[in-house]
Amino acid sequence: MGAALVTAALLTSALSEELYFLGQREGDLHCLGSCSSCHDALQQLPRGRFEAASRHTDLSLRTAEEVQQWLSAPEVCDLLLMFPVDIQREAWSLAALPSEEYLSYRGATQETRRVVEQCEALQLLSIFTWQGAVRAPDLCSDTEEPQSCFLRARETALAALQRRWKELSRAHTERLRSNVLEVVLGRNDSVLALLGRANLALAQAQEKQSSEGKTSLVFLASGASERVLSELALELGRTARLVVEHSRTVWGLKQLVLELSGVYPNIQSQLPTYRIQPFYGRHFDVLEALLSSLEEDKGPELRMAELGVACGPIGLHLLARFSGLQYYGADPTIKEEVREAYQPYAERAQLFATTSEEMHTRLSDGPLMDFVFIDGPHTYANVRNDLHLWEQRVRPGGIVAGHDFTVRHPPLLWAVSEYRMTHDGHYINLAMDGVWWWHIT
Repeated sequence: MGAALVTAALLTSALSEELYFLGQREGDLHCLGSCSSCHDALQQLPRGRFEAASRHTDLSLRTAEEVQQWLSAPEVCDLLLMFPVDIQREAWSLAALPSEEYLSYRGATQETRRVVEQCEALQLLSIFTWQGAVRAPDLCSDTEEPQSCFLRARETALAALQRRWKELSRAHTERLRSNVLEVVLGRNDSVLALLGRANLALAQAQEKQSSEGKTSLVFLASGASERVLSELALELGRTARLVVEHSRTVWGLKQLVLELSGVYPNIQSQLPTYRIQPFYGRHFDVLEALLSSLEEDKGPELRMAELGVACGPIGLHLLARFSGLQYYGADPTIKEEVREAYQPYAERAQLFATTSEEMHTRLSDGPLMDFVFIDGPHTYANVRNDLHLWEQRVRPGGIVAGHDFTVRHPPLLWAVSEYRMTHDGHYINLAMDGVWWWHIT
């Protein structure tokens, strides 16, 4: 009976922990549950351009303990779990592997093991870096020459971190040569080259150490930390997450190739190149950057269509930051609370409680779009249909984009990839949070 009670207690504890993490994964910025909570969370984000993205790892309102918890989060290197994107744990990654047995292509076990090893090495290095950053102010505050003490502490820490990283990651010692990593399945289909971000960050920290004759502090909600080491710790933490995030997507594509190879023997050689872009953040952060690039080329007057509105976070986020944006959203089940949330933008936003096909027909006589975002049902047929209808409605130089390009949505992976294969598309851009896109030529 005693053993049974202990087992029951362990099960209860495990269930409580799982429910806790599930609740955290469903933070308000996911906008998958209560639309009103989603809208409230969006209202709290800063309105300046790109400020919402930088807020994910902003130290100014966080304590040292919160940063340490984010860096050491056990979900980061667990391929079956989603991880916290931001320090305050409001935004979580989009998708994890469905199961340990999901990947069955040749070499999958070795690849996943290698990525986990490198992720854990990065995570460990980020924790060491952060501990050095927060210890420096305490060590040097009571010395007669705190400035010299800070510089010595930083120099010692960076030298130790360089040695430690070489031990942990001997096969990846080069800096990242380009911000964009091109993945060609069957040729260079590992994303571990992203570890070059860590090498670059370490090198830049060393350059700051040798070029700056002084040190500066970051003031936290409680205490302070040394700036160069703090920035390095955050970049290492972001890099660990990017490696896992994009590895899972590439694995999903490789599994898809295996499953389709019987029908399409030459599929691997026909697939487009997948260009992994360096954005860190949620999908609306990525779209903000894309719209900003269009604004630089064309000016502030932009037209955007979103297919699949749900709670409406995309339109609300972008309308608040692009004063010249004209937005059109289609969703057969638009809630009244979503319409109310869009009221402040009534002159620039139109919501259609229709399918994407019906909105396409109703807007057929209007000007071409600058941007189309496809986020409706993720079936193969729906995605292909939306691409067929809407790509031709985008002006040259504009962007076709979409969401949920992840290991959890094989039909969408194939629909988008096959469309590019059959329409002379040589590449697909990929960014964090399952965002995909290409420019219209």
